[in-house]
Parts: sequence; C-alpha cells; structure tokens
Amino acid sequence: MGKLRLQNLTRGGKIRIGLLALALILPFLPFISDYVLHIAILVLLYMILALGLNIVPGFNGLLDLGYVGFYGIGAYTSGLLTYHLGLSFWVIIPLAFINGAIWGILLGAPTLRLTGDYFAIVTFGFSELVVLFLTNEIWLTRGPLGLPGIDVVSIDLTLFGGPKWEFIGELPYYYLAIVMVLVTVFVMYRIQDSRLGRAWFAIRDDEVAAVSCGINLLAYKVIAFA
Repeated sequence: MGKLRLQNLTRGGKIRIGLLALALILPFLPFISDYVLHIAILVLLYMILALGLNIVPGFNGLLDLGYVGFYGIGAYTSGLLTYHLGLSFWVIIPLAFINGAIWGILLGAPTLRLTGDYFAIVTFGFSELVVLFLTNEIWLTRGPLGLPGIDVVSIDLTLFGGPKWEFIGELPYYYLAIVMVLVTVFVMYRIQDSRLGRAWFAIRDDEVAAVSCGINLLAYKVIAFA
C-alpha cells in the first residue's frame, strides 16, 4: 500500500518529500557548521514571510508594498514583550500575531477602497513609517541599540512536575523553523481550498462578478490584510 501511494505521487510531490528529507538530515551532514545552520534558519524564516506575502498579492491580486511593516510590528512586539516583561516565547507568538492583525485592520479598513498604484503607494508609505518609528523611537524600541538579554526559547514542564528544555545552539531553532514552515504551508493549503480562499480568488479575478455573487469586497480584503 505504501509503495502504491508513493507511485501515485506527482513529480512535484516527490520533489517536495525529497527536499523535506534533505532538510531534516542537513544538520548531520559532515560539512555543516553552526554558521550554515544559522543561514538555513534565516532562509526558513524568509520562506514563512514569502508564504504570508502570497495572501494579499497572490490570492487577492492587490499590490501590497507594506508587508515588511507588519513583519517589523510582529517582531518588535515579541522582542519588547520578552525584554520588558520576560514572557515566554509560546505566549508571545500569538500576541505578536494578534497585534499584527490589529494593525492590518487599522490600515486596511480605510485604504482597501483604493486600487492599483494608489493602494501600493499607501502601503509603501506605511512600511516606511514603521521602519522610521522603530529605528528612531529609542525610548520604546531602543532602535539600533537592539534588545540584549532576551531569554532563549524553552519548553518548561516544571509546573506539571516535568523537566525544562532550553534551546541551546542552532539545532533546535532550525527544527523549530522547519515546523513553523510546515504549519504555514498546511494553513495556506487549507485556506486555498476553503470558502474564504475561493472568495479571495473571485475578488482577484473579477470584482464585479464577485459582488454579484454576494461577496463583501471590503470585508474579505480586510480579512486578508489582517
């Protein structure tokens, strides 16, 4: 049965399985150093960003040039909460998602009625404002000084009488990044085949036809932006 399923895979499916297998064994290859693993982690993080970027331009057909602004908001949300409050990584991640979504709604609600170049200019301007704010407002973000002393990621089960594992070195972060990429890909595929995804595709292909089918353009665009 397993052999039959493997034979039924498309060429693209086999390539993806091969790349995943290579990624899983990569740290154990003899020529791989911590530096190479660090670069691989950055590549995986940028893969997540690229997958997220596919929502607005890819699924909705909107030229969004402000994506990096939301990336900065989420990153600094997690960094500042860790730096000032010492919150756990597992608590901070959903808070960063929520904060980024709130800012997406605040920007998207008034600007998504714009189209074409006007929308691109507004989102680009927002991104630049975020960069300038995060860089220059040292009293809040520390700007170019950075955020030193952030605790390493850990899995703490001491509350339940279990052990505490801390992420030491590049290896655990590498596998955490792989898991995050896989989760992101899974969510993207689920969205693509959902009612929400079909509504986005309809808006991208023909907004007039989408409206005639009862799709609320602004509401679905704001959801995509969030």
